[in-house]
Formats: sequence, C-alpha cells, structure tokens
Amino acid sequence: MGKVSCELDGILFEFELEHDPSYILHEKFDALNTRTIKMFKAKELLAYNILININDNGKLLQFVDPGHLFAGDREKRLEDLKEFLEDSYFVDELKEKIELYKSLGSF
Repeated sequence: MGKVSCELDGILFEFELEHDPSYILHEKFDALNTRTIKMFKAKELLAYNILININDNGKLLQFVDPGHLFAGDREKRLEDLKEFLEDSYFVDELKEKIELYKSLGSF
C-alpha cells in the first residue's frame, strides 16, 4: 500500500495503511458530513487502519489506529495520509505516548 516515513526529534516514524473491508460506518454515531458518507458508500473512500512503527534509538514500538477514511486511489490515498499527518495532532499524540512509555520504563 505504500509507506510514509519521517524523522522527528531523532525518532523514526513509519506509517502504512491497511485496508479494513470489515469496517462498518455508523452514520448515527460517526460525525461525518453527508458528502463523506456518500463517498464511502460509493467506495470512493475506504476504511483503513494506520499501522505505526516507531524506532527511537533501536527501541521499537508498534501501534494500530483503526477506522480512518482515505481515498480508494493509491496515489491520492498516500497524498491524503501525508496531509493528515501534517495537519493533525496525530504525531504529537504519538510522541506523548512515547514519553509516557519512557516514564513507565516500558520503552
């Protein structure tokens, strides 16, 4: 599916998307606009899990973050993932988790 990698503060992050065909859109519960719901039903948007590999000086962590909607087209999907990572607090939240694991001695 393609990977997106970046290094921040000496920590290597790798992100990969895994299609989740079993994902069920719960329109009543998901805060999505009508256009997004129509695109999902038309399979223009598909559900993906974000697979996350983190390498901090040889110490490895892996996470899975399920339920993200991205374009079905591969090139557009990778572009959307890059935009998501740049525009959201997702990576900052991962860095906070790393600090928590370090403080607990688990990483």
